Amino acid sequence: MHLYSIHITWSEEDQCFTAAVPELVGCSVVGSTHEAALAAIHPAIDAWVESANAAGHPIPEPEGTASTRKKGRGGRRQERIEKRRRQREESRRQRRESD
Repeated sequence: MHLYSIHITWSEEDQCFTAAVPELVGCSVVGSTHEAALAAIHPAIDAWVESANAAGHPIPEPEGTASTRKKGRGGRRQERIEKRRRQREESRRQRRESD
């Protein structure tokens, strides 16, 4: 099983579904149904990775894995925002109860 994100869209022009892997440039397939496109993309991912390995090209990591996830201040900032929001809600609740 692959951890790469798969985007499946309907092509009005071609009247078929297209499945693509954004992390793997050029890795896409078409299928007459959503399920057919999804089933066809997995062997395409294997073939893409195999040919990239054979050519000595780097293999991109899937989006959302621990090494590609945004690190640093973004997460701490979000935690501070959530903490302030909870504090505001708590103070509003207390004011309503005291009235």
